Amino acid sequence: MKSRGQLIGRIGEHIAYQFLKQKGQVTFDLEFDFKLGKKAVETKTTLEHHATNYSYSMQKETTGYFVCRIPHHFRLCEQQGMYCFVLLRDDGYSSVRLVEASKVTQFYKTSGMIWITWPHIFQHRRVNRRKQCTDPPFVEWKSLLEPTVICRW
Repeated sequence: MKSRGQLIGRIGEHIAYQFLKQKGQVTFDLEFDFKLGKKAVETKTTLEHHATNYSYSMQKETTGYFVCRIPHHFRLCEQQGMYCFVLLRDDGYSSVRLVEASKVTQFYKTSGMIWITWPHIFQHRRVNRRKQCTDPPFVEWKSLLEPTVICRW
């Protein structure tokens, strides 16, 4: 059985592949997720908002973030690769951005990982106290949670 993070990543890769096919020749890669032409592409996926256990007595809703191992990030930069960021929005749709890895500079470093909040990548506005993505939607993602679709992966 897949963990929640693995499932979100798998959905993101599926969406990224659809998006990248519109940009050119896409092939699968052993080191990174895809190659777009000759450029390496790594897919990173997150939810717009998710609940976390802030303490044992309460839950807190937080803005999602993309996570990458530091050596992996720098390897992608060395190869002049790109990130395909997939944001699974609360409204059931996804937004996608293709960004050169070397241009990803606003992140937090901890324990050998970099953490990038999605508002550093996507346009957004504040609605009450929440950040809401204003980038155009690409495709619906919630339909990919249907059991018959998941089983085909």
